[in-house]
Amino acid sequence: MREADLTRMTLATGLNALAKANHKQSGLYNQAFFNIAIGFERLMKLIILIEYGLTHDGAFFSEEDLRTRSAMMFVFYSMSPSGCVPPSGGD
Repeated sequence: MREADLTRMTLATGLNALAKANHKQSGLYNQAFFNIAIGFERLMKLIILIEYGLTHDGAFFSEEDLRTRSAMMFVFYSMSPSGCVPPSGGD
């Protein structure tokens, strides 16, 4: 529950900073994008944990395994069901 709350707060802080950012306060852009990136990373980690638990009878990754899997953002994308391949097709 704490992880979900931290995820929510980092995303909210980032989006609020982005809304307030302007050319005179460029530091707000740094704060905004940093918090948004951290928030999305944490959100993706939560999604992977929940999905894994639901498909493995409630079992979860070990902490070491989770750290290995979350070391780089591309790991999350490669673990997604779609493999982050854009859908092909028509209009």
